[in-house]
Amino acid sequence: MPSHNLHRKVEQAILGETFSDVHRLLDLPGLMGVKHHRRFLHDPLSAFMVGYALHGEKGAMSGLLHITLDKVCNDRKARKLIEATFK
Repeated sequence: MPSHNLHRKVEQAILGETFSDVHRLLDLPGLMGVKHHRRFLHDPLSAFMVGYALHGEKGAMSGLLHITLDKVCNDRKARKLIEATFK
């Protein structure tokens, strides 16, 4: 799973700002110890709505970017490339 720091770096590069509270809320079930937390709030509609509720249009894009990065980083090679790019 990508760190929140990596989420913020990618987000800054793409959106021009960061929305840490969107990431914290999307990952809240995992922080509460729920196994397989990506079953919750990690579908496109939920991620979009969480982000939109917090920050409007850019927040919605942040939510979608969050779940996209999570999925891409399931591939170890892709994750290493992204981490190297955003060091």
